[in-house]
Amino acid sequence: IHLDQQHEGPDRLTGILCGLDRQPMGPPASLEIAREAGKHSLRGLVQGVRRLIEDLLERSAELPGHDPHQELLGVGVELGGHLFRGRLIDSTHAQWSQSVDLSAALKEEFGETPELDDVPIIVENDINALAIHGYYEGTLTGSNTALIVVLQKGVGGALMLNGRNYHGIHGMAPEPGHITVEYPVISDRDRPTMRSGVGQGPAFDDACACSTK
Repeated sequence: IHLDQQHEGPDRLTGILCGLDRQPMGPPASLEIAREAGKHSLRGLVQGVRRLIEDLLERSAELPGHDPHQELLGVGVELGGHLFRGRLIDSTHAQWSQSVDLSAALKEEFGETPELDDVPIIVENDINALAIHGYYEGTLTGSNTALIVVLQKGVGGALMLNGRNYHGIHGMAPEPGHITVEYPVISDRDRPTMRSGVGQGPAFDDACACSTK
């Protein structure tokens, strides 16, 4: 399950079922989650993940060659943000005021569905998941060390060491978007005139989108 969160608009979930050979067992399915009082809803998120998985399982039962004895072995959820052991420490897009234990919230929600009760759950940073997928797919074959950096809607990074994803202390390896950089003091006379606004980019002293502090 991939979670796409933005500052504006609803959250979007996209999911797909795969076999042990990592091959899709059917087409992907998507679901949008409306905000509650203008904020990203944790309750809506976990309920949406459960509904999406139930939908995928129902669709798979209608596919040709479906085995009625097949078993759901696990659920993986990926999203942007600083994650550590299933807990979302911080997310630029979610903007929750405190860390959230997504694994625990999903486990509790899954208990409402017999097919999902006690199913293993892994919650991972989306770039880490991309790196792990690349390793098992063979894209990173022959490399003892691989650094993956994605510059898209934010700055994301992942580090593979000896075939294993390296999380570092509290899941901070590597989070290049949160590296503190000191810029030299610039006098008002020499300061660039570029500021945030219509048709203008941000200046070095503008507030970061990651925090309101």
